[in-house]
Amino acid sequence: MKESDSFAREERIRAKAYQIWLDEGCPDGRDEAHWEMARELVAMEDNPEVGRMPIPEGDQIGEWGEPVEDSEIAANSVGELPTTVDEDEQLYPPSRSNARKIAAQRPSAPGKPRPQRRPPKH
Repeated sequence: MKESDSFAREERIRAKAYQIWLDEGCPDGRDEAHWEMARELVAMEDNPEVGRMPIPEGDQIGEWGEPVEDSEIAANSVGELPTTVDEDEQLYPPSRSNARKIAAQRPSAPGKPRPQRRPPKH
């Protein structure tokens, strides 16, 4: 890399770091983070193909060009496919008994006793 190329690159980094600083509202003490972000942005502009991985030949392609993996690959060791909820996050099917189980697991707020049920008036 020539000295003039290096100087031009540093100027681009400086301009990007300044723009990032302005975009964030001119905060104090974030200069290193702004310079690092600017270096990364300039590197991505200079070499846009470096971070891209080619789609292997022969794989299925989804409707928007994304690779589609076999369901066998996605299945875990017991044959279950991934879901949108984590384990113990939601009990299926939703029911009153499940709602009671979830409520029993949640602690009440500190310092606030749970209200006692009053016996019905006759």
